[in-house]
Amino acid sequence: MTRYPDSYIDIVNCGDDGDTAAGFLSKRFKYEVQENKPAAAFVCFGANDAGSSLYPGDNEVLKEQMILGAKSNLEKIIKGLKEEGVEDITLLTPVTYDDRTNYDTPYANHDGYSDAMA
Repeated sequence: MTRYPDSYIDIVNCGDDGDTAAGFLSKRFKYEVQENKPAAAFVCFGANDAGSSLYPGDNEVLKEQMILGAKSNLEKIIKGLKEEGVEDITLLTPVTYDDRTNYDTPYANHDGYSDAMA
């Protein structure tokens, strides 16, 4: 705003705490993208898509399915944005998760979670 004071930029925050890429596609894509008609989009999913409840755990097949599903849904979001004419798409990484530190907490440390999100 200070560099381009005569420009008009309308920023719409479509973030929904706890949502997933699949949830966005099935419930919110139409009214968040098709109705707002953005020129640019910042996309940040992954923290809830990688299945934090799987870590630690030994079900490698389920982990792989969750990760592949998350990747597929992100690809669908990017494709859908492009089909709606969004020309500028920026992918943001989800928040970092320190799974290498043992915290004094009643919650389990999710070993391998950060690597899965990467």
